[in-house]
Amino acid sequence: MGGLSLKRLVERAIRKRVAVRVERHPSRLVAIEPLPRRGLKVRVHPAVLQSDRQTQRLLVEFILRPRRDVRRRIQSRLLVQAGALRLRPEQQIQHGRLGRVHNLQEMYQRVNGRYFSGRQSVEVTWGKAGPRGRRTSIDFGSFDHWQNIIRINPALDRRWVPAYFVEYILFHEMLHAAVGFRRRGRRRLLHPPEFLERERQFRLFGAAARWERSNLWRFVRAS
Repeated sequence: MGGLSLKRLVERAIRKRVAVRVERHPSRLVAIEPLPRRGLKVRVHPAVLQSDRQTQRLLVEFILRPRRDVRRRIQSRLLVQAGALRLRPEQQIQHGRLGRVHNLQEMYQRVNGRYFSGRQSVEVTWGKAGPRGRRTSIDFGSFDHWQNIIRINPALDRRWVPAYFVEYILFHEMLHAAVGFRRRGRRRLLHPPEFLERERQFRLFGAAARWERSNLWRFVRAS
């Protein structure tokens, strides 16, 4: 189902003008905003467009009556389907785990065994290089909840970047996969207290934090 098909499906159900926008946001399944003259703007994650009919019907139900329990049912169904979704060509990993300097696969196995008893099951890969030029900030890693993929910034695949720092970034993203996020009222906590407590269990947590503070300028300066 594409964005146009979803638009028609929702318009038939709610009898209102609908604008659909697809956004690859790591935490949002669906967001609804009113439009002038009784219309609706629906923003959805691309995983929703690849879901089955029952999930699509739940989506329409959520748009009609945006209840939290319906959102959770959609999320559960998408997680069940996630394995099949990741096999689609457009979502296959395009960058390997073996870098020029650091081997993410070996690091993943070490971190998984040491801190997660080998129970973590996520894909790990180097991400794409960002645009060249002066930066004001940098993300060293990210976890895509719906694709179950951790991407590590290839800027870390350098000889002057210590292996323990890359492992720390990998551990940080694996914690996101293990802990998830919490809600406090209307706020989403990406780093709840449980996350912060477990993060300090990394054997070289202090050294990694100090190295990042001392070397961040090397990543954000003009390249």
